[in-house]
Amino acid sequence: MSAIAWPAGVNNKAYGVTVGYVGNTQSQEYDSGRVVTYARNTRTIRKFSVKFRWTKAEKKLFDTWFRTSLGGGAGTFLFRDLSGGDYNTEYRLSSVPEGSGQRYNEWAMEFTEA
Repeated sequence: MSAIAWPAGVNNKAYGVTVGYVGNTQSQEYDSGRVVTYARNTRTIRKFSVKFRWTKAEKKLFDTWFRTSLGGGAGTFLFRDLSGGDYNTEYRLSSVPEGSGQRYNEWAMEFTEA
């Protein structure tokens, strides 16, 4: 399955962006007590906690996209680069989106680089 586009008509202006890293080390402890640590992957993967403010119509479009196109979070998607680049980056949702509100919906989720 290839990355799909962010849903058209849904605000993509994330705010409150915080950056972190996915753990990339694995350790092996030997009987002698020596511990060896090595990298799991050849690159370090970043994760971004983001928030959005959507109207009811945008929330409905996102809900349809999330459930059908993204397969409930199983797929990857293209979104503007959150580290400041002028291009799209492939991400996956590493947390289930959560939102609340009446007239405007405040949504929080976590993107991980794919």
